[in-house]
Amino acid sequence: MDDLITRKAFPDAVVLAEEAVRSMLRMREGERWDPRSGLILRERSFRYDGEKDPAIASFLKRWIKVTRAAGDEETACSLDL
Repeated sequence: MDDLITRKAFPDAVVLAEEAVRSMLRMREGERWDPRSGLILRERSFRYDGEKDPAIASFLKRWIKVTRAAGDEETACSLDL
């Protein structure tokens, strides 16, 4: 994702982030989590241990950045929640 950000390939980075979260949430092929429809913390398969796992917070911050750069402010704001 960082390489795509460096190259300013924001739409590709958004697709990668969506695929990563689909994998994190153990969703099936073709399923997708929409941050505009609910909080990720409410997803049963989401495992987050607060400050003990800074990688997830870092991932979400990068996802917000690329979503905003791709022009999708609504999704970026939803992810920020």
